Amino acid sequence: MHEISDSILNPRCLHQGPGAPLVNKFADSRAALEFLVSRIVAEARRENVQLSDVERDMLYFSETHWTLPNIAEVNEQFDAEYDQDEYEEKIARLIRNARDHARKENPVEFEGWSNALKALNREDRYLLVMVARAGAGPSGAGNRWVAALTAALALGICSTSKSPFSWRAAVLSRLWFGR
Repeated sequence: MHEISDSILNPRCLHQGPGAPLVNKFADSRAALEFLVSRIVAEARRENVQLSDVERDMLYFSETHWTLPNIAEVNEQFDAEYDQDEYEEKIARLIRNARDHARKENPVEFEGWSNALKALNREDRYLLVMVARAGAGPSGAGNRWVAALTAALALGICSTSKSPFSWRAAVLSRLWFGR
């Protein structure tokens, strides 16, 4: 089980201190990823939504970038025991709700979401698929998600592999962020 640092769970981690300016960038993409995962986990707790260890650990999935050391085993268990569409919708809903809550209650945390997503925008991450599904991200991401979905359907993109999601994340990332 991967433990999330308490300092990351605290949205004030984006401040250098009371009244200090917002830190506009994360130290690295791993810190940005940890921030996003912590916000999703915190939203699940706020809503009293159960997230199993496997569900939480899949938020770290990547075939090409830093991830948990046991992600291959986690992925195998996920493929065997979980419905991918249900999981993606569950996480997308948590993302939407967490961002809406931050937008209304904590502008610093809300900006942290945008900064974290920008830090991850060139990475191949399963989490970005669910961010796009939630319509969350830098400005205009919701409209780009519709465009990405339409393009994917029009091109007939499909995956025959159970190995998740690299094609989806790559396509969505390029269409969503325009890179």
